[in-house]
Amino acid sequence: RILALENGRAVLFGGNYSYYREKKESEKTAPVKKTTAPERIQQYVEFKKLSQAKGRIKKELRSTKSKIEDHEKTAARLERDIKYNIPKADWQKLADVSKQKSDIEDTLLELYSRLEELEKLDAEYSNPDG
Repeated sequence: RILALENGRAVLFGGNYSYYREKKESEKTAPVKKTTAPERIQQYVEFKKLSQAKGRIKKELRSTKSKIEDHEKTAARLERDIKYNIPKADWQKLADVSKQKSDIEDTLLELYSRLEELEKLDAEYSNPDG
């Protein structure tokens, strides 16, 4: 038996000195890369950040879709009011509602633009290869 001191630790080898040298040579020719603790921690941190980013994007996607739906309903209601509910002689009321509808439509355009951006980000995070 051979008792070797390596890196401050005692390692016991069964067999003679030739066996010990043979084992040491085979370890040198086939180095095994082990992930060190800091690397594993870094990988975990990166994974968590990616997961959080995906979650934020999904949440904002749902929120944006909901806002779009609400704004579309409001725009449709205002359009009905302009056509059927507001007297044509009430110019001030028609102008106010038309302005509100225009503002809602501008907001909708911004929301559609943001939705498109979020869908692209979501696709990128879902398919990291592409």
